[in-house]
Amino acid sequence: MIALWPTTTQHQIGVHVVDIICACLQIYLNHGSNSPFFILFIFILMSATLQWDWRGALSTTALLVCIFVAVLLGEARTLSEGFGGLNLSPVILRPTNLVVAGIMLGYVGLFQERSRMRLAKLVAWPGPDHEQNASAPLASALRHAAGIMGVPRLLLIWEQPDEPFRNIVLWSVHDIQHMQESHDRFGTIVSKSMAGKCFFYLSKARKVDSDRLIDEDLRQSFSIRSALTAPFQLPLCSGRIFLLDLPGEGGRDALVLAELIAIRLGVDLEHHLLRSEREVAAALTERARLALDLHDGVLQGLAAADIHLKLSLSRSNTESVDHVARTRQVLANEQQRVRAFVEATRLGTKTHLKRVNLDDNIRRLVGKLSAQWDCDFDVTIEPPNLHATEHLLHNVYYILDEALSNAVRHGKASHVDVSVRSEDNYLFIMIRDNGVGLPELRGSYSSDELAAQNIGPHSLRARAMELGGFLTLETSSSGVELNFEIPM
Repeated sequence: MIALWPTTTQHQIGVHVVDIICACLQIYLNHGSNSPFFILFIFILMSATLQWDWRGALSTTALLVCIFVAVLLGEARTLSEGFGGLNLSPVILRPTNLVVAGIMLGYVGLFQERSRMRLAKLVAWPGPDHEQNASAPLASALRHAAGIMGVPRLLLIWEQPDEPFRNIVLWSVHDIQHMQESHDRFGTIVSKSMAGKCFFYLSKARKVDSDRLIDEDLRQSFSIRSALTAPFQLPLCSGRIFLLDLPGEGGRDALVLAELIAIRLGVDLEHHLLRSEREVAAALTERARLALDLHDGVLQGLAAADIHLKLSLSRSNTESVDHVARTRQVLANEQQRVRAFVEATRLGTKTHLKRVNLDDNIRRLVGKLSAQWDCDFDVTIEPPNLHATEHLLHNVYYILDEALSNAVRHGKASHVDVSVRSEDNYLFIMIRDNGVGLPELRGSYSSDELAAQNIGPHSLRARAMELGGFLTLETSSSGVELNFEIPM
């Protein structure tokens, strides 16, 4: 294909030259500058525009004007009066017509080239960034869409049929923001009459009551002054894209491109949702296998250990009886945790979506850990009676268990402060101890810095990332402070 391409170009140029020669012969043999075949020059200009865009139009215009001037010079030499014997009307108007037609077709060619380049970029769509840990991993796709349309900001709003919230992604040249809002915020987003349509919005429009086209809260929240917006509707998700701060309307082609971009983003979202569902199904299968292994292996081992400790009670002296009893209580707690895990896995995702009292469960857990590690814990939960899904509670349980255990075992802490706070659909967890800190680390570290240097509590960082959140660490000789930010 690459070897044949120059041959094709040479063939096009050859045919173009033959067309020009034939047209010139027709004009020369039929009254010269007054020839009715002058119209052939216009068709040649159109052909050049279709083949080589604005470059073909302008270069062919220059060539045809030169040829026409040469024809005039030839005619003037054959006349005794010279140029005075020529008909001035075609002498002036026809070159002028060629120049005007060339400029107009050059503009058409420029528009055609821009449309072709936009379509080429649309074909080279990057697709979703599955490695990103986000509800809508579309940073590359949004950046690509903004590049196609030449806009500095892009707003994507989408929702799923069974979800009580809307997902919002605001992309700009500097960053990308992911948000969740209640299902009824921003109303119908656009007026009901424009719900399934693609349209331009200009805040200064006079002929249309533009303020009613887009929800007022939405316009004020994202400073929408001019936008091109298009909807998408797919089985798993639906939404609308807003191309913000347009440099110009762009005509019907811009509307068509916006519709194509909206559909492409919708398809990417649907692919991501399907992929997530498959990953969840695979994870549940693995959890079921692990639960079976725990039931048949670890749980039976814990039961056997409890029996041996029970027998040891009758043979132990008075001083060790209390220690053995506490050890039996720890084993009993672990048995309960394993049984709860097995039962939750057997029931599948139903229990994960069930909402439970986070306040009571966290205080109960901290009470058990306080007795287990002989450490003083101070717990603050805001707001009181905080509720969340059982899936989130399950992960918070293990975060607190691991963090508090590390504080006592490795940090030699005697007091730990635990703060759990809910704000803007995020759960903020702070764990601060009075231990010796991490000997090899001093200072503050973000989640990215911990991952880049492969330092800090790996399991806690991995669990936070799995939940779509992040962990920050601050350590000194007076203790460690962990801060988690997790979406609810």
